[in-house]
Amino acid sequence: MEDNVYSLIKKVNGFPDAEKTYSPFFSSIGLCATENENGVGRMYFAYNAFTRALFEKTLDFGCALNTEKSSIYNLVFGEDKVSLSFWKSDGIIIDCNGIDNIGLFSKVSSSTTDLWVDNCDGEYLILQGYSRNGDARDSDSRVNFVIGVRALCGNLSNENGMHARAVNGKITLAICFEALKATAKYVRSVLANAPADVDSAAKICHRWLKNNISGAEFETENEDEASAAAYAAKELLFNMTKAQGELESFITPFPSRGSKPYASLTDIFFLNYGYSALGCPLTKDFVKQVSHNRRPTGKIPSFMTSTWACPGAPAQPFLGKAVINEIEYDYSFGWDTFSAIESNNKWWTSTAINKYGLVTDAYENKITASLNALLLNQLRCAVDLAAQLGLEERDDKWKLISANLEKNIVKYLYDKENNIFCDADTSMATVLPSVSSSIIALWSGVEIENSKALDMIRNCVLTIDNEKSISPEYIFFKYQLLKKYHFDDEAKKTSAEYISTFTQDYKDGGEMADNSIACALYLYLLDERS
Repeated sequence: MEDNVYSLIKKVNGFPDAEKTYSPFFSSIGLCATENENGVGRMYFAYNAFTRALFEKTLDFGCALNTEKSSIYNLVFGEDKVSLSFWKSDGIIIDCNGIDNIGLFSKVSSSTTDLWVDNCDGEYLILQGYSRNGDARDSDSRVNFVIGVRALCGNLSNENGMHARAVNGKITLAICFEALKATAKYVRSVLANAPADVDSAAKICHRWLKNNISGAEFETENEDEASAAAYAAKELLFNMTKAQGELESFITPFPSRGSKPYASLTDIFFLNYGYSALGCPLTKDFVKQVSHNRRPTGKIPSFMTSTWACPGAPAQPFLGKAVINEIEYDYSFGWDTFSAIESNNKWWTSTAINKYGLVTDAYENKITASLNALLLNQLRCAVDLAAQLGLEERDDKWKLISANLEKNIVKYLYDKENNIFCDADTSMATVLPSVSSSIIALWSGVEIENSKALDMIRNCVLTIDNEKSISPEYIFFKYQLLKKYHFDDEAKKTSAEYISTFTQDYKDGGEMADNSIACALYLYLLDERS
């Protein structure tokens, strides 16, 4: 890895709000800390479809974040008076020197409907509470949580507010947060095994950081690109969460822990390109998260949370390609996911098929070449995976089904005269050309004459400018399509334009750099260039 990128990844600029909180170690909580506010302000809990604040004032040290002395794995407040590190998911160690008293959880948020002290004996402080659920689709109106504090050095008290007092000028605290199935007894047992000090915790957190960016080698051309790459890396690193409930068996990447703490197959498909560029070892885990949570019918919900899955429109059929991208001769992973691909294929080709032998896009209520092409790609991934696993009879089955789907795509959604793929209303009365569907159709492998495919790329695909209005998802498809058909100069131009646009947007403080898929694409294209 380039030293300048890694040094910038370690730096911190503050954590001001729900979208940008301090949350290493796959944490489901995020801490707000800035140079302008004493201690730690809000504590956010990333849960289900919405993130909510549990506390407005979490830890009052009487001094503010020192960004010059802090790193991504160790926050420093004041002039070395306070250090804070995560040592596990939702576990924090705090060292205070020269401070006689610090306030704990002094201002409760409106999202916390109830909070009470379960125990306070000087060494342990155990709090239990409920957080209000803000999503009407969730059956749980309130979410229970337990917070435990252990004084490794100092004394805890809840007289006149919760606080910790120093012993010989020193306070060392271990904090543990748990939700849903948490009990006070479990939290105490976790705290009993906490590291002895913040230096030990920082070493654990440092190891976490190195493990999850071990393969990143970005050859950035200037300091601005390096800064943007470091920002994108932190955006993805802090998006990974060891969540609760239905998601707890896996580490999960969210679209945004700050506003959208749910798992989505579509997001995971694109995010994995960025995580792979970082060298994160969890990309297979992300895919298995989806296959594990599929419905008995084979349907994959559009997004999944800790206690419920979206009952409406299905996720787009990206599972097959996501598996093929990750398999790398790991056939145990192939066996783990193949049944999920098959059952999802069966759901699409039975439940969701219409009289034209195509599937309808439930989001837009129309028949798109893009969705049908993605399904075709997944059917062919089943063929590929069946062959790799030695399941010849499954290979033949999915070959036949994919051939029929491809025939119908070309028959109904390919305009031979104008050489472009189309979208149609559900009655097929109105059929309109679509450049974006054409990109995805060719990327997915819908077969037309090679000369026609090359002409389509020249006349349609290359007419799309890499502007902010073009989503990062379509830049992914466009770039890979150009590489597939050996438009190498055009692929380099597409990559260079996107890298430049993202870098400038990050410098300008725009919204693009806060889009996790845009960050993943940036790291992927930097990695491709390297």
